[in-house]
Amino acid sequence: MNRKKRLLPLLMALLLIVSYLPVMRSYAAGTYTVKIDESHGACEASDGTFTYKDGTSVVGTMKIVSSDTGKGFQQSSKQIEEVQENTIFTITVTPGEGYQVTLRLNGNPVPLTGGEGSTMTGTVMATGADQNLGIEAQFTRSGGQGPGGAPNPGGPPPSSGVVLQLEGNAFSGSASDFYNELKQADPRFEIFADAGSGYKTMSQLVTESVVTSKGNGVYEFETEITSVKVYITYDAANYDLAAFGGITIGNTESTAASIAAGMQHIQIDKKSESLTVTWAYDSDSFGADAYLEHGKAQITAIEGVSDFFDSVRRQSGRCNGRKYCGSGGKEGNN
Repeated sequence: MNRKKRLLPLLMALLLIVSYLPVMRSYAAGTYTVKIDESHGACEASDGTFTYKDGTSVVGTMKIVSSDTGKGFQQSSKQIEEVQENTIFTITVTPGEGYQVTLRLNGNPVPLTGGEGSTMTGTVMATGADQNLGIEAQFTRSGGQGPGGAPNPGGPPPSSGVVLQLEGNAFSGSASDFYNELKQADPRFEIFADAGSGYKTMSQLVTESVVTSKGNGVYEFETEITSVKVYITYDAANYDLAAFGGITIGNTESTAASIAAGMQHIQIDKKSESLTVTWAYDSDSFGADAYLEHGKAQITAIEGVSDFFDSVRRQSGRCNGRKYCGSGGKEGNN
């Protein structure tokens, strides 16, 4: 009888643990919303394949396959809700003849494998603090612009020389002269180019009419200049720089990139600082200060950050140690 009394509490404890495991697993991952960003050209959707057009002409296609077969794009949908954390999306982009493609996730470049001008593949994962994921493909003409920007068919012909296209979230988009906008924000920022007469700043080249600012971050060299060497200095602690087509642009003369005729996209983004906001549904995991007994956690302020997006709104017990990505700051109040 005593043995039965001693075994009963043990059996009850095991039963509770077994019954609780599925609940713990359901709390292990967050959920995300995935959508197609059409900032640089509208597309037609059909079962995970997206077709981009310039008028009636197809300029490229993008196909997205999810590792969670039950959470793919369906028919004409351009959005998936409640995708589980760590879901992987394989993205295949195929530019049309004479076009090139840039792939982005929430404005940040996604590396592509495969030959330029042919079918290329990139992957993205549902992870991080921002639970709204925007996938964007931008198809542009080699040496000109495509959907989402001029010139389009019927407009003036693209330059046969070298064209630099500055883009990224380092620029507000409201200023037509991106170069001078970033120079004001970052004293270290400068574009040095050698068009045959030695390295000069972009400002000098514009003054000498070697380069013309076309607005919206487009800087066009004289048409007879079909090759230039470029290097860029900037505050690497606060900005990231990437160039389209596998070109690496350094920050010294010895690491300058040779750029041929056509449009060269240069992406400059503000760096984000990852902050960890932690809570738990018990007082043992992270201490009493991180114990969230009821309700939800919501970031209401970040020290040193005036504009941030509160993407961490989870019910108590859903997750531990969520991350928030902001542009800086030290502390979060929840």
